[in-house]
Amino acid sequence: KMLLLYVQTYAYLVLMFEDLIIVMTEWHHEKVTRLLRYDHWNRIVRFNDFCFGESSDLPDPHYQTEHVYRTCFDRVEAGCKEIIKKLK
Repeated sequence: KMLLLYVQTYAYLVLMFEDLIIVMTEWHHEKVTRLLRYDHWNRIVRFNDFCFGESSDLPDPHYQTEHVYRTCFDRVEAGCKEIIKKLK
């Protein structure tokens, strides 16, 4: 229990000072909102929403085919380029 409390406290302190928190799925979004105060929730965005304006989760390629993995990789690569453009 102490380790969990430590991890949650550390995560809160790290996330509290970030201007932008990019998560991959709605599930991640919900988990991160539990760590932050309500007035910080607007800093949390899903990857596809932020990068491409699409209200969707980034598919998890874990245990999928190589094609699914490469498609996801290409999507992440393109999204990272968009993040760089938007943050310049």
